[in-house]
This record gives sequence, structure tokens and C-alpha cells, in this order.
Amino acid sequence: MVFWPRLSWGLVVGLLALEWVLHYHIDFGKGWWSKRTAFTTTDAGYWRAFGVDQLAHQWTYIAMVWMAV
Repeated sequence: MVFWPRLSWGLVVGLLALEWVLHYHIDFGKGWWSKRTAFTTTDAGYWRAFGVDQLAHQWTYIAMVWMAV
């Protein structure tokens, strides 16, 4: 059985808007960092930044689920 929490539309829209804002700023920060450092895919720094970027995205999804349940 799939569990679907009862959420109001306001909460759903609020969570989606918050996720969009966070996603934008996470990607903006990674783009700024990539431009500043000029790392390419052959540099370890590129992959560290990529990992931090993806980790931040996953944390936002975990937080959204935690707030929704």
C-alpha cells in the first residue's frame, strides 16, 4: 500500500516554490564556482563541486519529504 500524506494545496505549492528557489540557488552557486575556478571534467575539483551540488539537491528532497509527512 502506498502512503499519501494529506496535504493542503497551499503547503504543496509552498514546498514546490521553496524547492525551485533552493534548486536555482544551488545551481547558480555551482555555476559561479565553476566559472571562478575554471575546472574542467578532467579536474578533481570539478567532480568535488559536482558532488556537493548533487548532495545539496538530495538534502532538499529529503527535507521536503520530512516536512510533508
